[in-house]
Amino acid sequence: MENTEKKNQHYIPKFLLRYFSYQDNQNQIGVFNKKSKYFKRDSKLKTQASKKFFYGKDGLIEDWLGEIESIVAPIFSKIKNEQVLPKYMSTDQVDMLFFLILLDLRNPNRKTHFQNSTKLIKEHLLSKGADKNSDIIKQIEDSEKQDVSFQRMIIKSRRLISHCMDLQYKLIRNSSEKPFITSDNPLVKYNQFLEKRKWRHGSHNGFGSLGAQWMIPLNAEYLLFFYDENIYKAGNRKEKIVEINDVKSIDQLNILQYLNSTNNIFFNHKTTKEYAEYIANSASKYQKPNESYKEVYTPEKSDKENEELIFLGITDLKINLSLQKVNMHSKSQRLKLDDKIVQLRPKVIEVREYERKKTMPNNV
Repeated sequence: MENTEKKNQHYIPKFLLRYFSYQDNQNQIGVFNKKSKYFKRDSKLKTQASKKFFYGKDGLIEDWLGEIESIVAPIFSKIKNEQVLPKYMSTDQVDMLFFLILLDLRNPNRKTHFQNSTKLIKEHLLSKGADKNSDIIKQIEDSEKQDVSFQRMIIKSRRLISHCMDLQYKLIRNSSEKPFITSDNPLVKYNQFLEKRKWRHGSHNGFGSLGAQWMIPLNAEYLLFFYDENIYKAGNRKEKIVEINDVKSIDQLNILQYLNSTNNIFFNHKTTKEYAEYIANSASKYQKPNESYKEVYTPEKSDKENEELIFLGITDLKINLSLQKVNMHSKSQRLKLDDKIVQLRPKVIEVREYERKKTMPNNV
């Protein structure tokens, strides 16, 4: 039953898309489709990055996300227009992070991953002899039909804020002749550190990952950059705006947008058809990210017979990234990695330990 009139539900808020509008008219935007290679400089903006009843027909999640967007839109407007970043450890920082976490989790790529993950688990259990009519298999199938996991994940995403508060952030100003582009999955998560260390276990790009980097373009000139300050330095310590003019760096950031996108990249009037095709051709040599996969581990110490640990992940972006004025601290090269599948930042480990103790019974 449809309880909302909002059938066209955006997974990229319109206020973000408007930052890339054609001639700044707020109503049109440039679009390049990955599959068809269709290019149009002035497509209708309001129909982009949206799907019919993407969050469900009751309208509850759509309305909730709209309320959050109304809170953060002024924060992002101030960053873009005045180049003023939220103060570290402020409520504006919390709101900014929550919005970006949601932006990542509410994307169709994430929804597809959750659907694929439940399918991979079901296939693995059946291969191990599970009865297809058992309660666990039925629960998985019900979850698949109702998008329960996807909706629950969005609603519970606020708990992830504490795992990201340690990330430092700066503005990247693009002073080259090439403009930034964006996409229908604009929050790029990367990890130069684990890529350089050739870490082969688990995903590199969880919210709490050691060496995390986030990049989201705000318009053709500015990009918001988050990073693990124990691993990287961006510009000098005092500057909040890091200017780069290296065309290769801009191209790489745009290639990441293309690779991370689901269907389309977006841009304003400064991007030509030739440049969009150049980015598409340059991206074609890299492995496709955001593909679901499964890893099965046997615990070294276990009291249960045939116990297994199943890790579900998505393939990472890897282009051997090298950015002007973004470098790793020399001490990070000597950092020893532990034996965990996922490498976490020290502050995230502290947060998790605190959360674990808080949920323990008083008599433990």
